Amino acid sequence: MIWTNTHILFSNKLAWGICLALPIPIFSIILGFKYRKLEVNTTKNIVAGIVVGSILLFGGLTYFINPNQIDCSQISTHKQIIGVEFPTNISCIRNEWVGNDFVTETIHVRFTDNKEATAFERKITDNDNWLLKNNLSSTLDTFMPISNMCFSNNCYFLIYAEDIGYNTIPETDGSYKVYVMIYDIATSTLIINMLEE
Repeated sequence: MIWTNTHILFSNKLAWGICLALPIPIFSIILGFKYRKLEVNTTKNIVAGIVVGSILLFGGLTYFINPNQIDCSQISTHKQIIGVEFPTNISCIRNEWVGNDFVTETIHVRFTDNKEATAFERKITDNDNWLLKNNLSSTLDTFMPISNMCFSNNCYFLIYAEDIGYNTIPETDGSYKVYVMIYDIATSTLIINMLEE
């Protein structure tokens, strides 16, 4: 049920490739009608062309549809935790997890303006709460959701536990609300995980 950090913003990135196969069923329909005039039985070609063409067309059009896209103003509480000024040109995708023990919500924020993304990167590198992947302690590293790990070294991490603070894991048993944030410089994407038990 948990997808990778590219699951929503980029899963349909290559959906246009489906449209490359669309000419095949279209030709099947055109040739079906052309040969029908010559009294050749082409009903199967026409029906198959319509069915396959419809499936490919629908699959290709899903590139433009994202039911999980949210109004980015809904992440205002997260902006306070991040601790740096947030870009304005962003797109936000939200997923709620059911049946997962800890991760209850994941929000992917994609910065669409390169200048704003670069400014954001500078601000988090200067902020002591954001840690470069190489600077994560082994305790914090094991706390990261494996589904959203950044495998390059150009990622910054922030862990915020309510009532405890930044980059500290609760030492005692209890019910906690923890935010794990990952910023991937390569994709200009911020992943916000809310963990709650």
